[in-house]
Amino acid sequence: MRKFKITYDTSKGHDPFGIREWIATAISRGAQHLDVVDTFLRYMSFKEFMPLDIYKSKTLVSLKLVEVRMSNPDFVVSLPCLKNMHLEKIMYSGEDPSFMEKLISGCPVLEDLTVFRSSDDNVLVLRVTSKSLKRFRVWSDRWSRSNSREFALEIDASGLKYMKLGDQQSKRIVVKNLRSLFMIDIDSIFNGGSNTNLEMKKDTTRDFLNGISRVRHMIVPQLTLEVLYRYLGSNIPMFSNLYRLECVVYLPFSFWQCIMYLNNLNVEKHEGSIVPQCLLSTLECVEIREFTGEETRTKKKIMKQKKGTFDPLMNSSIILILSPVTNQISDIAKELLTIRKGFAQEPVVNVNGSVWDFPSHSSSSSPQSTFSKNLNSLVASIPLLHANTYNFYNLSVGDISDQDRVEAIGVCNRVVTSVDCRSCVFQAALNLTSSSQLREGYWRSTNCMFRYSDNPIFGILETNPVFEALNPNKSTGDRDEFIRLQSDLLNRIRKRAAAGGSKRKYVQGSGPGPNSSTLFGAVMCTPDLSEKDCNDCLIFGFANATRGRSGLRWFCPSCSFQIQTNLRFFHLESEYEPDPPSDQEPGLLHNWSQGVDKTVIILATVGSVVGFSIFVIFLYFILKRKQRKEKQRHEGKEDVVENQIIDENVLRLDFDTIRLATDDFSPGNQLGEGGFGVVYKGVLDSGEEIAVKRLSMKSGQGDNEFINEVSLVAKLHHRNLVRLIGFCLEGQERLLIYDLFKNTSLDHFIFDNDRRMVLEWETRYKIIAGVARGLLYLHEDSRFKVIHRDLKASNVLLDDAMYPKISDFGMAKLFDTDQPCQTRFTSRVAGTYGYMAPEYAMNGKFSVKTDVFSFGVLVLEIVTGKRNNWSPEDKSSLFLLSYVWKNWREGRVLNIVDPSLIQTRGLSDEIMKCIHIGLLCVQEKAESRPTMASVVLMLNASSFTLLRPSQPGFYPGDGESTSSSPPTMTLNSVTITKVDPR
Repeated sequence: MRKFKITYDTSKGHDPFGIREWIATAISRGAQHLDVVDTFLRYMSFKEFMPLDIYKSKTLVSLKLVEVRMSNPDFVVSLPCLKNMHLEKIMYSGEDPSFMEKLISGCPVLEDLTVFRSSDDNVLVLRVTSKSLKRFRVWSDRWSRSNSREFALEIDASGLKYMKLGDQQSKRIVVKNLRSLFMIDIDSIFNGGSNTNLEMKKDTTRDFLNGISRVRHMIVPQLTLEVLYRYLGSNIPMFSNLYRLECVVYLPFSFWQCIMYLNNLNVEKHEGSIVPQCLLSTLECVEIREFTGEETRTKKKIMKQKKGTFDPLMNSSIILILSPVTNQISDIAKELLTIRKGFAQEPVVNVNGSVWDFPSHSSSSSPQSTFSKNLNSLVASIPLLHANTYNFYNLSVGDISDQDRVEAIGVCNRVVTSVDCRSCVFQAALNLTSSSQLREGYWRSTNCMFRYSDNPIFGILETNPVFEALNPNKSTGDRDEFIRLQSDLLNRIRKRAAAGGSKRKYVQGSGPGPNSSTLFGAVMCTPDLSEKDCNDCLIFGFANATRGRSGLRWFCPSCSFQIQTNLRFFHLESEYEPDPPSDQEPGLLHNWSQGVDKTVIILATVGSVVGFSIFVIFLYFILKRKQRKEKQRHEGKEDVVENQIIDENVLRLDFDTIRLATDDFSPGNQLGEGGFGVVYKGVLDSGEEIAVKRLSMKSGQGDNEFINEVSLVAKLHHRNLVRLIGFCLEGQERLLIYDLFKNTSLDHFIFDNDRRMVLEWETRYKIIAGVARGLLYLHEDSRFKVIHRDLKASNVLLDDAMYPKISDFGMAKLFDTDQPCQTRFTSRVAGTYGYMAPEYAMNGKFSVKTDVFSFGVLVLEIVTGKRNNWSPEDKSSLFLLSYVWKNWREGRVLNIVDPSLIQTRGLSDEIMKCIHIGLLCVQEKAESRPTMASVVLMLNASSFTLLRPSQPGFYPGDGESTSSSPPTMTLNSVTITKVDPR
């Protein structure tokens, strides 16, 4: 990474002309990150400073300029790689209003733009037009009233997600096409001083609010709200998507009416505040940041809200951050936040320092305690979890016998996607643990729940504490009939939920309501509960919840339910289903048989019993004989298999030891599943963590793969190959025991949007080089020549330091070293399509060049972050290899590289080299591909001339022949030279 930071001050003898040359040199040498700070020179001649080369850099990714002077270029600005730009108090030559517009338009991939204006800025119109921009901030220093010129801001950015407006001089803000805007922070008075003609600003301000009305998260200070209210009065547009609002509660009532679907309210000041009735049906979290005024007044205001306008028991989450915390305020909050029904004296929240969270009935831990460290480690691991499809997480950190062990459960509603569920559980864990370190905690939101404790909680029923939220509207008509219909629906779906599997206990349904209405309901238990505990929990909830309301939500740590009238709050999988038929009543058989002769009935019954008994005995002896033969066959087969595995370095373990280590192959210990079996996590009696590969009994190739892998891996010893600890052979069971790698395999990182950010280019390059060295050892440096035949991302494991280990040798082929490893044939083609070389997939021909092809596919996956079967939306006929080849041939390399690498590193020589090597390895003709020895040499050499690649295998074709000469490409035929050594 070429990063330059230049800070200069002529008062310390810095030569401006010399610094100007330094900057020009940095740009010419391919600077990717440039940070220039002027502490003295901003009032000298413009022509003495910034070189014009800065406007046409092909490598700059990040640019930060502070108090420097810039000239207006007379040519088109071209910064093709620039993603981050920070301009602070820039002085411009002349007053050309199009200067900033020209600069921004020359950055086609710009994602982050910050503009800090000085009060005497010459640019009076800032036009920001960009489809790639995601984050935009603009603000100014203190407004000088001597400067009467006003500033206009125009924004047209369809991909913008975050915007901060902090410029007090903005007389006009025009926004267009903000379809993706998620969060906005407005800290501006729109140049609305006391002498401003407010009538002239109504239209532009209303247009601005209409332009941001789709925002989900808004931060607004009190002064901005006052100005907006003065401009618009009651004519404020509807913010129908607003989910979270951070502001003072001093809002005009007309503004409250425009945020009817608000879910999360963050309050800076509480004095004089009343949350209106219209928000009670949607508001779930109220966070009060500060209490002001005398404590006695505070108490009165809170109690007034409790009695009338704002009932916190309607909300599923309440956080009070008190500053300062006093005993009197604590007593007020305890009185306010107390469950009304059945638990009148039990507080909903407990105090710990200055933060109040959901219930915890145990003591707190210091931030440096072992328990706190375990808890923080558990929370930090949540984003790295596999986003499972059943939306349930069971986590633990610490030994079972350890008093500081932490157990946690996270679960989401069925309607939440797996990725959103993981994010929701992670956010809930952060909310619960960031401010306090209690030894037990519970957090519930609309879509998910997170709970942790220092006591065992998995599979244990917990109904305390309970919460409920009621619709203020009572039912009309016969109340008893309404309650009966609610009970019928909830009891029906309760039975189905309790009978659910160990991965999901969530059921939703609908049923008839009074007066031709429809009831919609959903019930959920944490999947770790037994059927009986789930039933007991929901029955307890039904019995203790308030009935007779048109809407109700009730929940406790182990279960929850919700019911609404004529409000479909979920997507039904099926319409109303009748209750399951009741069991057949006694007496029906008696009625059917009435009048039949008793003797006939007795004889028929006795004959049936005797005949059935004879059949059972006969079947028993047949099955016993079959089992005995099967046992003899497996024992003989076991001897055959064991005789073929002769290596004193491989440990044989008994099956009971492995079963105990994996908790009887518990689904919670499952790490992954492949074509020949499942991999489990285990812990031996010695404390050593292992990975156990249990071959499928149904696999026709189980024994062959087992023998091949044990006998082969035992002969191979290299730091980039997985180490076999031992094996287990008992009956039909075939188990392979390896070292455990907690980072699992490469595919869990490279193809996951969140985990991929962990893989910086240095780590990816290390993985590529390590896999290449491992293959070179297999092909040339081991005692036997080995062709892996199934190299792919899921078969590359990663240790704690992210070093790669090649695994899964079930399909590998071994040859003596004195035999030339030429092309061989097989009638059974096995492996993974997408990684197979054309000659192997089509004709069964394989050689070391087969592994080279797989390696090339893997390299391109690592560089692009995409699977080999990925296809661009606009070119469905192209897959990854074809897409890379097409863009490489056309010189559009930026389209190939993972955007996260461009943002952090830019287009480096190493990335270019790896793309080039990947294309050489996936050429259609095997003889054109390099050997792994050549690949390792190319990766390690700082200067090496690479051949031009030809068309890859399985290319769909565009009228060209595979034998034709490739087009002349200057970009791909240059000598790769790295100036600074690795």
